[in-house]
Amino acid sequence: MTLIINKSRRKVDGVWLFWHGIYLRVHTFFNGPKGKIGGMALAGAALLFLAACYPPSIPNGVYRVYYEGNGHTEGNPPVDPLAYNTGDTAIIMEKPADLKRADKQFLGWSWQDYTSTTICLPGDQITIEHENVMLRALWEHGPVFEYITDTASGQVTITGYNKEASPVNVIIPNTIEGKPVTCIASNAFYRQETPGLVLSEELLFIEDNAFGYASGFFVLDIPGKVREIGINAFQQCGIADLKLGAALETIGAFAFIDNFLDRLSLPQNCLVIGEGAFDMNYITYIEIGDNVDIQGDSSLGVYGAAFRAYYAEQGKAAGVYSYTGNMWR
Repeated sequence: MTLIINKSRRKVDGVWLFWHGIYLRVHTFFNGPKGKIGGMALAGAALLFLAACYPPSIPNGVYRVYYEGNGHTEGNPPVDPLAYNTGDTAIIMEKPADLKRADKQFLGWSWQDYTSTTICLPGDQITIEHENVMLRALWEHGPVFEYITDTASGQVTITGYNKEASPVNVIIPNTIEGKPVTCIASNAFYRQETPGLVLSEELLFIEDNAFGYASGFFVLDIPGKVREIGINAFQQCGIADLKLGAALETIGAFAFIDNFLDRLSLPQNCLVIGEGAFDMNYITYIEIGDNVDIQGDSSLGVYGAAFRAYYAEQGKAAGVYSYTGNMWR
């Protein structure tokens, strides 16, 4: 919206006024010789008038987080009563129990900025930048996952994925029908494009080729209960930032081959690293525990053979190792 105070030939200046959630641009103009400015006093008076009669409902520079139901058929989205400044942290709210969309499962809150779309789950934290944040409910468009349930253990294994039902990010829930999701089966996401990946916190096993060639996600956080990652499980996925959970014991052969990793922190419980597990990664920083069974020269990347030899020379001692000057230290 543009408010013209004194329309004339040439514009001198423009002032932004934040008024009831709307930015008004106040333009002033002048005529005649330089220095003989008309309309400026009127512009100032108008600003004072607007400020007096219509005080902003939110102070200038303070932002809000809004929630939208995005086609919901029951209930109402949550309301965040807080106001935030730039740099503040906002905690994503829970979906109200009565907020529903007919025959659709709630997947999370979708936050879209100028460059990407992020899926936020209740309890996640976001940093406020220089504008209000709009979070829209994300609903599935059919069954997202194929799965089987072990009747004896009550545990769920994901066996397949319907990309059309979840077109943004892959969010593997902690439970399905109240039962923990503990395993990703072989080939479940093989060659699926996955812009983002959030794994179940209940996962114990990620089987062979589970995410092989599933390109698109650059950050991967392996949850804390995962014990084993299978052969070629994350081959050529575009991973540049990897966090491995504390319970991890075994990394299968070629599990992370051909990604973009340059740093690797292995949990203390990790005792076996398969042949070529991190091959074709230029890893120059390794944090590792005692007596790890490194099963091949390329297990820890392009410089893996040299690391394997140096680690053995050090008595397979736990520590932080770095590759500088063409050697491990």
